[in-house]
This record gives sequence, structure tokens and C-alpha cells, in this order.
Amino acid sequence: MLLDEILSEYQKSEGDDSALWKERSQFVARSLRVGGAEFVAAARQYGRTDRGQELDWPVWFEQLLLAIGDFRLQHTLTTGPSQIGKAQPLDAKVLTPTGWRLMGELIPGDQVIAADGTPSTVIAVYPQGLKDIYRVSFDDGSSAECCDDHLWYTQTASDRGVKAKPGALKPRGTRQRGWEFTEYGDRPGTVKSLREIRDTLYIAKPDGSLSLFRGKPRSNHSIPLVKPVEMRSQPLPVQPYTLGVLLGDGSLSTGKSVGLSTADLEVVDQVRAELPPHVHIKKKDGENCDYVIRTDWRGYNLRRHGNPLVRALRGLDVLGKKAEQKRIPEQYLNGNAKQRLALLRGLMDTDGEVNKAGSTLFSSVSYGLVRDVQALVWSLGGRAGEIRPRQTYYTHNGDRRAGQPSYQLCFRLPVCPVTIPRKVERWRLCHPKTFRRFIRDIQPVGQKPAQCILIDHPSHLYVTDDWIVTHNTLPHNLLNAYCLTVGRLNTFTVYDLERTLHRNVPLQFKPTLARWMAEAGLSVKGGQANAGDRTGLSSGRSQNNTLVQVNDGNAMFGFASTSAEVRGDRTAAAGSSVISLTADILFMDERSKFAPGSAGPLVRRLDASILPTRPIRELGTPGGGSGIEAVIRTADYHFYPHYCCPACAAIAPLDPKGCLLKPFDTADAAGNPVIRYLSESGRPIAKTMPDGRMEAYWHHHDPYNAIATAYFGCSRCGAELSGQVRSLAWMQCLKTGIRLLDFLDSLPVAPPWPNHRVAFHLTPLTRDRETNEAERLIFDGINTANPTDWQQQGLGHQSEESANSVPFESIRAAIDGARPTGDPDFVLAGVDQGRGEDWLWVCAYHLPPGWRGMKTELVIQQTLRHVLFGGDIMRAELSDRLELLGVTFGLVDNEPDRSDAAWLCTQTPLEMADQRGTLSDAVKRGKVKDGGEVLDSWFIRNGKFLKQVLTSFLTLAPDGAPLYRLPPAWSQWLSNTSSERSPIRHLMAPSHDPSTGEWFRGEGNVDDIYYAAMFCEAAFYIKLATGNRNPAARMPYSSRIARRPY
Repeated sequence: MLLDEILSEYQKSEGDDSALWKERSQFVARSLRVGGAEFVAAARQYGRTDRGQELDWPVWFEQLLLAIGDFRLQHTLTTGPSQIGKAQPLDAKVLTPTGWRLMGELIPGDQVIAADGTPSTVIAVYPQGLKDIYRVSFDDGSSAECCDDHLWYTQTASDRGVKAKPGALKPRGTRQRGWEFTEYGDRPGTVKSLREIRDTLYIAKPDGSLSLFRGKPRSNHSIPLVKPVEMRSQPLPVQPYTLGVLLGDGSLSTGKSVGLSTADLEVVDQVRAELPPHVHIKKKDGENCDYVIRTDWRGYNLRRHGNPLVRALRGLDVLGKKAEQKRIPEQYLNGNAKQRLALLRGLMDTDGEVNKAGSTLFSSVSYGLVRDVQALVWSLGGRAGEIRPRQTYYTHNGDRRAGQPSYQLCFRLPVCPVTIPRKVERWRLCHPKTFRRFIRDIQPVGQKPAQCILIDHPSHLYVTDDWIVTHNTLPHNLLNAYCLTVGRLNTFTVYDLERTLHRNVPLQFKPTLARWMAEAGLSVKGGQANAGDRTGLSSGRSQNNTLVQVNDGNAMFGFASTSAEVRGDRTAAAGSSVISLTADILFMDERSKFAPGSAGPLVRRLDASILPTRPIRELGTPGGGSGIEAVIRTADYHFYPHYCCPACAAIAPLDPKGCLLKPFDTADAAGNPVIRYLSESGRPIAKTMPDGRMEAYWHHHDPYNAIATAYFGCSRCGAELSGQVRSLAWMQCLKTGIRLLDFLDSLPVAPPWPNHRVAFHLTPLTRDRETNEAERLIFDGINTANPTDWQQQGLGHQSEESANSVPFESIRAAIDGARPTGDPDFVLAGVDQGRGEDWLWVCAYHLPPGWRGMKTELVIQQTLRHVLFGGDIMRAELSDRLELLGVTFGLVDNEPDRSDAAWLCTQTPLEMADQRGTLSDAVKRGKVKDGGEVLDSWFIRNGKFLKQVLTSFLTLAPDGAPLYRLPPAWSQWLSNTSSERSPIRHLMAPSHDPSTGEWFRGEGNVDDIYYAAMFCEAAFYIKLATGNRNPAARMPYSSRIARRPY
């Protein structure tokens, strides 16, 4: 059957003869005839800078777009490491008295806003040509772009350390002459180039290590916030406070009348005072908090003039908007400081709150409105944090249901942002030092045309901002926007979890759609969402049916798993909203995180698709073997970027396993020879030789500096592959050898189309960065605390482990390994509670030098563990044994008897622990119930610490032995591992399935010592992660060793 006949049959079945149907059918016919070429051409418009310059896409990226946009391919799967796409920076924006303008548009004589908020004149413009550009990120989530020579005024830690005393004069003998204390009460900073800032980005301690706060390096450089911006006064049709109140608690969705719902009479009185003549506010009959704003018909021709407030709101494009569609009109964002403050106070008096600590928070179901409030706070000289999504709930007929997603912003202002007395009483004026930003990170983003301006302000500093899109979902989001706007199709995107949906839709899809529509010159009319305003979200109450409507097309969003994520049969529970939807094309994001069985019902959503092939587009990072990589293994075609070596002319996959990591020969547990690229712990393989050389199994130039000189090389001859060679990589099938373009050319232009499943595997070797990406990958792999994540997110491969349980050889090496010398930093314990007896694991932790300046994960993977005791013990002896060994902290399992565990906690330094397999945090404080008693307990994610025990046996210390060192007396059990009393059998029994993440107990559940070690590892993590890094007082280690009971 020909395509036209197929579409005609579809039209008859739908009974649709409208112009919309004709447009959709023409789009489908055209797309199926020309493949993805039209989509690529449209996407190139998106890939232009704000000055119309076209960005150069890598070959493999354009081929990927060509394939996923070809609807002749029924099912495509895309996988790879995170952040693989080349950054697409937009031109820098500069704040002017009338709003934002592009740097490239400024000419001498234009006015911009200086750092103190005042207008200043541009006196010179200096084109710089192509420059290396860096993104400067701040601790409040904001960022800007500049070149290495751009000048910043910053204070360093030493500047902030010089504090003013009451009545103090300027100090003498300092490096700066004639300075006064700043408003923060410390020494003023200096103007520095970005190059200088990069060299001293973090605070260093005297020993050269980094100073940390909560596990992260402390920022050295801070910049002052811009003072309240003095923009020109705007003629505003509605008083700003009244508009803020209506945006907060006003009823505007009908488009014909205006309502207000508030319990604060002060708000009503202030709105009443600002209303235009002949307009008044009146309480609705029988309502306590609901008001209506109407005109007074007496002396006023209502039929002729109408309600002036309604007319003004309609002119501002505010009327007729639902709560999730509300935005602040641009002219109000560009008003003078007094107007902007009044607007903010109206919003805060309604949808804002001041908590007991004096912090101000604004919440709304409109992400765009919260973004506008964030910009409003910044323009008033305040400090605004990052926007955090929240899920709201409501009760209907006794059932708790999920409502619309909400977004919250916490901020501080130097002036009070509220007027209601009950909120004013809580507000507290912050110390001036609150109002500054800290530079958190500086990353290169590539080259772009740059330009400098000189302004007539004494500081020569001006306000700038930028917006950057860099995320892996960009190709699929572009295709989604293309189908929605050009094809007027109905698209359905499914995420793994609800929180993923509420994070990715506003932060990834909506900005992409807004940019796409702006480039295409599209707009949306009527009551539909205006995607051009960067929100475009029209959400119903259903938690699975979030909706964006554009040009008669619907972009629907859902998530695969409900709160009942996995049933007993290991399949997911699908939500009713997902089951009831119909769409033309299906996108599945974060595919590797879908629960087993959750993707099955989704395909049926395409039964009524106008596209005959019913296309499915899947995307996901590799998992442990059961995620998207399991589907890819069954694909008909598996395309991977390939290169041509300029030295040996070999054509091979641009795979980190071969082009970065070198293979080495080893044997499996059965003695069969195998080739591996990673160590048993899942890290790059390296061994330091006595002369300082590193025997490293990756491409490098200098064996004495193997990490810093790592490079990407040909997997055949080892020649270095330049960035240009890698950027020219093309897609070629690993199974058949056919190139992607040849494969697409072979597809028929008319039905029937083959039902192919086609996979695309991206590689980190195509990343376009100025730094040595090979060095970064090797460094991260060696120092990672989670090799599984590094393999998946860094290398783009499914995780692999050479051992899923503790090998016998690792236990033998742990017994033979040398004991650590010197006193340990911690002596900790773990107890697995039994019914007749308990199982105890006591370990002395010898932490690496300088550990207090290291990240927690790095400390864990470099700590030597000297086991002092591991075995069964009678409960009556437990307290004395812990005291004898000098245990200062530990965890005891709260099962099977919580009352016994609680009693142990009163007699020993142990604390109760409850195993939680689905806990999002590694550890968390909580409470458990035992009958009618509520007990304090630690919640621990047992899978993490079970894995940590295994990893610590597989990871080798510098002396070649495992991190664990077992008692020499355990050597008697090496020849008898079958006994239930054998500690070696206990350690070898549990096994891990990397494809599902599940742990399986040993035969006969003989694994109690392993679980006791798991509780001990959790206690170690708590000591490090909670900031409790000072070992408690304990008896001298030497005296304990003398009495150690082996």
C-alpha cells in the first residue's frame, strides 16, 4: 500500500477533514520521503548564535540528528556517557537601563548598568576575534562567560579575613594604600584577570591541600552583588503592588473578571487604595477570604468603557492565564527600583513567607513566575538561591493525591520585601557579608567571537549574564520541538521517576522549545501556553499528564513508575494516566533507570499514531546490564563513532577501551584466559614501580607522569588522535560494518518499511574541551569512590565487575598483608544481631595522610582497615569486648529484636541502624517504633555498604595487598571454608548482581560476619560524612594490641 493510501485510510478512520489534518498528513508524507534532512535543516536554525552565526557541528552529531529524525526508523536507542554534546554558548548579554541587550549589538554611546546599579555610557568597543571562552559559575547557581583576560573585582579569603573593629582606622603596613574598610567590614579586594582567579580558585592550607567545607573545596574569590539597578521609570497601567498581589493570589483564568483570595485585610486595604476610579473590591457573599473586583456602575458607563482594570490586565497579557502560566510582564521587570520593590512586596504578601529564621521564600506552581522573581531579587541587590522543585499534595474524599508541581525560591534582600505585620515581625536584616557571590567553578566552553567594552564608570565594571544549553537530551528535545511546532504532532515523553520529570521538563525541554520557537518566529495564541515566555507548561492535576500545548500539538510528559515502584514479581506498576494517553511519537528518557516491565504498556500509546511506523526514541546512560544496554544487545544495527588513524590508516571504533585504556591478559576464576581493560575493582590498571615509574595500562607519553600525559591513541598502532581527527568521526555499525549514511540511503522511500531496531552509542572521546580529557578520565577513574558510576557516566559503558563476591585469593592476600603501623584514627564496630548469639566485626581504620583535607569518598577508598575481631560472640560478653578493643562508635542491627538493640545502645558506644534498600541518601537520621516506644535510629542504604565491603577487599593498597588486613589466626580457616563457623565462608557467601543491583545471601544464610562488616563500614561513613572527624578518647592502642584476643 502506498503512503498516500495509508494516510487516506487513517483519515477515514479518524473522520477528520480539517486543515489541521492536511498539514499533519503533508508533514508525515514529506518526512517519510526525505528522511531526517528537513529536521536537520530546522535544527541548524536552533544552532545559530544570537548574531546569526552558524555553529560547526561534529560529523557524528549531525549524523545522529539525521537518523533519529528519520521516521522510517521505527525504533532507535541512544546511549553514552553524560554531557557528551558540544556546548552551544549564546552570545553574552549586558544589562542596560531598558533591559538586556547582546554584547555584539553595543556601540559607543549606548548605556549599560555598572556594578553599583547606575547607568554608565559605553565609550569604546574593542572586537577581539575568536577567543577561548570560560563559563564562570557562582554558588547561587548563576553564571557568566568571558575570556581569560577579562577583569573581575574580587575579594580573596585573606581580604575577608581582615576584620574591622569598632572605631578602627585603616591598618598600616598593608599591601594597599589609602583604603578604607568595605561595607562588609573587611579589606577591599582587587581587580584580577580570570587567569589569575583560575590559579587561586580554592582556598589552600599551609600544607598545600585544599580547605574543605562539607566535603567540597572552599571558594577563595567572592564578588559583590550588584546594587539595586537604577532603570528608567516605566508607565505602568496597573500599580505594581496590585499586580504582584493578583499574580500571587488573584483569579485571572476566566479572562473576563478579576478575583482575589486572601485572609489578610492589610492586602485588601492596600489594593483598594490603588484601584482606579469607579473600581472597587468587594467580598463575595458567604465567603470569608474570596473577593471580586468590579466597577461601580453609578456615574460610570460600564457598557461603553468596561472594567479599566480588566482592560489593563488584558493589555499586559496577564488575564486568561492559569496559575501555572503566570509571568511578570517585561515592562514591570524593567521598571525603576521603587516599582520593582512594590511588585515584589505584592508577590511576597500573597505567595511568599518568612520563616522563623528570618529567611524569605517564594513559592508558585509557575516555574516562569519563580524565575522572574529570582531576576527581580537580583535586580534589587539581593541574593537568590537556586530554584527547587517540590511536589504538592491534596486530599480528595480521604485520598491523598499528587497536585501540581511547585517551585520554591529562597532569597535575602537588604530591604524588607513584605508589608504584612505578621511577616514583617519575622523578617531579619542580614549581615552585609551575605550579599556577595562566591566563584564556585570555572570551565572552558570552547571558542567564540568576543568583544570588550569600556564604560565611563570609575570601576569600569558592568552587569552581564548568559544562558547556555549543554545537556545530552538536546537531540531528542530538538526532535520533540520539531514534531510539536512543524508537524503539529502529539508527542509523549516518559521519564523514569516523577522527580526526574519535574526536573527535566522546566530545565531542559522548555528552554529548548522556547529557543526553537524564537528562531522559527512562532507564537501561540488563545488560552494555550505561550512557549515563547520560557514556561509553556499547562499541567493538569494528574501527576502523569503534564502538558505543553503549541500550535494544536501536545507535548505530554509522564513517568514510568508510580509510588509502588516494583511489585513482588519485579515488574513496575504503571500509572493510569500513562495508560490512557495516545500519541504520534514516543520518547523514553533515562531508559536504564526504568523498572523492569514498565516500558511494555507505553508502546500501546502509539496505536493511533498518524505516523505509520509508530516511532520510538529511547535515551539512557548505560547501566549494570539490564538497562538500555540490554535492549541494544538485541538491536539489528549498533552504530558507534569510528575514526581513521592518520598514522596507520586503520579504521576502528573511537572507544575508550582501546583508544584510552590498553588491554591486558589475565584469567577468570576457572583459569581461562581473558582480556580486561579494568582492574578487579573497576578502575584503570596501574602499578607504581620502585624507581617511581608507573606501569599503566593506558596511552601515555611519560611513565613517570602517566596520568598527566595520558592521551587518546589509535587502538592499533598507539599514535595520538588529535581533536580534529576525533571531530571527523562518523557513525558506523559494529555488527555489519555499514556506515550510517549508506544505511539511511538504503531505506525505502515508500512502504513497507523494515521494522528495524537501531542503536547509537556515543563516546566521551568526541567531547570538545580545551583541557586534556584523557587525563581527566584517568584521574577520575583512579580516584572515584564509585567505579560503577565512572564506567557508566565517564566511559559510556555498562559497568563490569570481575568479582561479584569476595574472592578466596583476596582473603588470602588480606591475611598475609602487613599490618598498618602506628595508632589508628578510628576503632569502629558493627554488630549483626542474631537470636541466640550476635556477630561482631571490629576494625581499626588507618586513614591516609592529609585526610582531613580530602573528599569523603577519596578517604574511604584509601583507608587501610585492620580487622581486630570478626566472629560470633555472646551478648553478655559484647560490652567488655568493645571496651577491651577501644571501640568508640559502631552500629547494631535493629532486627530481629529492637528492644535488645536499644538495650545494647545504652550499655555500649553502639547506635541502632535500620537497613533501607531504597534510601536516597547513604545514611539518614530517623526514628523507628518498637511497640508503643519510639527509638532513635540511623537509616542506612545497605546496598552501598555491602558493596563497600566487597570493594575494600578488591582494591589494592600501595603495598599490593587489599585495603582489608585480616587477623593472621584466620589462616587456620583457609583449608576449611565449609564450616558454618568459618569467618572466610561468611565473607565469601554474599554475592552481587551488577545488572540489577541486588544482593543475594549465602547458602543457609551463613553470612552474618559480612553483614557485621557492612554495619562497621556504615559507621565509618557516618564518622566522616557527618563532620565527626575527631577521634574520641580511647585507651592507648599499644595496650589494646597486647591484650587482643585472637
